[in-house]
Amino acid sequence: MKALYTVISLLVTSVTAVLADDPKTQVSNTNDPAASPYAGPPGTLLGVMRGADAHSLVIHYEWQGHTNTQVVQLSSEIAEYYACPWVFGRGVALAISDKKGEVYWAARFFAHLKKPVFPHRIPTPPNNTLIGIANTRGDTIVITGLDHSDEVTPRGWMYINSCPPAFETFTTPSTNAGKIQISGFDYLRTFEVPSKRLGTNQPTPSSR
Repeated sequence: MKALYTVISLLVTSVTAVLADDPKTQVSNTNDPAASPYAGPPGTLLGVMRGADAHSLVIHYEWQGHTNTQVVQLSSEIAEYYACPWVFGRGVALAISDKKGEVYWAARFFAHLKKPVFPHRIPTPPNNTLIGIANTRGDTIVITGLDHSDEVTPRGWMYINSCPPAFETFTTPSTNAGKIQISGFDYLRTFEVPSKRLGTNQPTPSSR
């Protein structure tokens, strides 16, 4: 019986060694900067949490069967933050505001999250509150802020980037004070909500 177990053990070891050398069975490094961000199935954004200090966040994600984390670093103290899956689950997009009201953003592919993320500042209007970020189509991101000081006529802004840079743009430590312009693909628009008051307690007309 011992001889049979020995033979089985040797066989399993041999098969494992062969599979390990077979490129078809190898899994790419989840943080390989040379890996294609579109290779294999999409990943999963598990969540974004506050980091070890007031200047950092931690991205939790799953990519190619592995669970990973990466740090987001801001030079200022973080106030609010939002995140969303990006490019059909291939990455993550972030919007962050600091205690001074400045707003920052970043977008990274999961396949290229080898280095910490350093978001860049968006030149937004003052006295606005960051309210969210969305990946509306393809790789387009939309970040929105709102001025709550005037409830009769609320005002706000939308930052839209239809071709966000996502490879090495957000990997360099800096003061996060720079403003990105990528061939005119990004722009900021302000808006004002009409002051028309809608009756919330009125009965809804019934159709006949």
